[in-house]
Amino acid sequence: MPTRRIALAILILLCLPALHVASGHVPVIAEGHNDPDAALVIDDPLKSWVFYAVLPDGGSVQYYRFRMDEGDRIRLMLQVPERGGIAPDIALIGPGIETSGNPPGFVRVPEAAGTLIASGTPPDRPSYEPFTPAAYYELVDIDIAAEEAGEYVVAVYDPDEGGRYALAVGYEEAFDLDEWLLIPIVVIGVRLWEGQSLPYILSPLIAALIIGIGLIFLRQRQQLVALTPFSIIGALAGLFYIGGGGMTLMQMATVLAEAPLQGSVIVTFLLALIPIVLGIAILRIALRRRAPEGMRDRIKIALLGAAGLVVWAGLLVGPALALLAAVLPYSPGH
Repeated sequence: MPTRRIALAILILLCLPALHVASGHVPVIAEGHNDPDAALVIDDPLKSWVFYAVLPDGGSVQYYRFRMDEGDRIRLMLQVPERGGIAPDIALIGPGIETSGNPPGFVRVPEAAGTLIASGTPPDRPSYEPFTPAAYYELVDIDIAAEEAGEYVVAVYDPDEGGRYALAVGYEEAFDLDEWLLIPIVVIGVRLWEGQSLPYILSPLIAALIIGIGLIFLRQRQQLVALTPFSIIGALAGLFYIGGGGMTLMQMATVLAEAPLQGSVIVTFLLALIPIVLGIAILRIALRRRAPEGMRDRIKIALLGAAGLVVWAGLLVGPALALLAAVLPYSPGH
């Protein structure tokens, strides 16, 4: 096996533990749930989730509900994406909780339930989140054991103003297959929640496609290399991989303009680098000067497509194109 292929395989294997470290919370865009009777139900509160939501205005409340067994660990963190704006509080309501503080009258508390109030206090500097990547100000951190089995409610509220917040729940890192595969799409939703525009979010991908397609057709005209459906679709897959990696690099640079530089930035860098390396490998296969449609090339494209799904490359479109290229009918003369 050529040295570069061995190096690529080793790079991917070494980076997989870093991806695991980065996969702490399952991101969810949460809307509504402004009434305790319509609270957002968390089926597995031990699993690590992060809910991105918006309080519509001051005096509004959003509710989350889950069941715990006696002795289970209740883990809650409240964050906001900017300092100087909303700084909501949390009321943890449930059986066996020793009441500490009284929530405002617009927060509904069931009778005979204890209430733990945690006031949101923003730190001076944000913390760096390598998975998204993002910079958030941590307001509240609750880590207690459930004294009794039963139903618990979390109320997030701000008496004075509305705004964006993120509520992290649980501590066990686990992803279902669909949750893992859809991470790139959900992250775009997180960017929109942060206030970024869709053209800005996608700008590195759009640039990679425009520049890459132009260079490919220029090369084809200069070297008289025939472009087959396999090479065209494979090349598009590679460009989606590279553009997706560029999106992560751009977000990392945007965040580091505000957040302090931390060692965990290497995780984000790897999350961007791996798709770019895989994309370059796909381009090399799809655009060979010789006919690139042998079975070995198709197997390589398929493997790179599967790897792209694992490492969130190309917004799902890139891996889908790579897998499509691998099963296309052979072009005449190949």
